[in-house]
Amino acid sequence: MPKISAVIITYNEEMFIDKCLASIDGIADELLVVDSFSTDSTEEICKKYNARFIKHEFEGYRDQKNFVLKLATYKNILSLDADEALSNELKESILAVKDKWEYNGYLFNRRNYYCGKWIRHLQWYPDRQLRLFNSDYGKWGDLNLHERFKMSNGAKVGKLKGDLLHWPFLSQKDLVDKMNKFSLIGAEEFHTARKKYLNWALY
Repeated sequence: MPKISAVIITYNEEMFIDKCLASIDGIADELLVVDSFSTDSTEEICKKYNARFIKHEFEGYRDQKNFVLKLATYKNILSLDADEALSNELKESILAVKDKWEYNGYLFNRRNYYCGKWIRHLQWYPDRQLRLFNSDYGKWGDLNLHERFKMSNGAKVGKLKGDLLHWPFLSQKDLVDKMNKFSLIGAEEFHTARKKYLNWALY
């Protein structure tokens, strides 16, 4: 049976990380958390689940997720954000895949929660995510703000039943705070890309 490394990046995630880790209990053969020096109880919660807990300066979402892949013991990866959890149906689907791994990566729907409601329309659902994959067949790409796992040419991708549950914004204030944070990361990403281009243009 193929073994799976569950990987998560964290920073002050005490509100949701317990729910996240509880949902993957019984699936992961290794639990690996790379943390950007949290100041809350994130580390204590993770260690309750016997996680390998590694502290590493935040490099941006894309680069941080690629960093954690290099540390994983197994090539088959379940990659979750700290504010995500597997539904029971999705958990059963992943357990079935462990018995018969047919594809290089697997997509599943993500269901988002906002201000007391699960959103099931507009662009918020099905919000398909590729979070179960063999790391030999791709890497995290695109911007450090809107990262996604990009499969290599020729890789085979399947789809699993069940939802990935996501709690991105609990309130309008939370939405505004995160948008401000993402704007800052986006500006830094643009500045870095522009600097690299100018350095290249000099030659």
